[in-house]
Amino acid sequence: TEEMYSRLNNTRQTLEKAKAYHEAWSAYEAGDTKAPPAFDPVWHDFRGLFKREYIASVHTQIYQVMMTTVDMLAEKLNIRTVLDHSTFDGWKVAPLVLEAGEDNIITINGPRQFHFDRSQRKMMGNAHRWWTSGITKLGVNTDAPVVPQEQLPFQATIACWYGWKPYLAIAGLTRVPAEALMVDDMVGSIEPGKHADFGFWSGDPIDPRSHVLATVVEGDVVYDAKRDGRRF
Repeated sequence: TEEMYSRLNNTRQTLEKAKAYHEAWSAYEAGDTKAPPAFDPVWHDFRGLFKREYIASVHTQIYQVMMTTVDMLAEKLNIRTVLDHSTFDGWKVAPLVLEAGEDNIITINGPRQFHFDRSQRKMMGNAHRWWTSGITKLGVNTDAPVVPQEQLPFQATIACWYGWKPYLAIAGLTRVPAEALMVDDMVGSIEPGKHADFGFWSGDPIDPRSHVLATVVEGDVVYDAKRDGRRF
């Protein structure tokens, strides 16, 4: 729609101005220019975005809009991008994501884990289609409060019902989101030196029949089903 394209153009122009400000400061810091640019608080906080110190998390879905997100942010502006939502037929953008590189773009999918593809006239599993299209860094979300955040594992369950793999789904709930948010040096997997935050389950964490036995946060057992009773 006209309104949508107007918003996209406004976003592009804003980021281009921020990038020009960042490049002017970078030139001064490198000694290529003698006088520092005028400090502008509006643009200064954008510098970390172009230094790739933090991400642009974009609530984007439907392949036409996702094409614009990938092209504008990851390709033209070289911003580390997280595709947040990535539902309906968004998986059709997978070749562009792979071309830009999964070090530049991480795909987070949900909460709609299935989609009726009219072009092929059949129901598709969204995560499955992203995966079979070559996407290896694939996470899961709920779009809370659209779907309550407590149902995050259930979203992974639905994704597996439609063809994704359970081990990949667990990574999509833990390691991949941590990498997307650039905190994987602290959380997301159980390794020496990382925060001791994890849970014990009665079975597969993405099996709705399983329940939490205990939860550990920073090395302390904050919940024990035997001690505290079943809560969920």
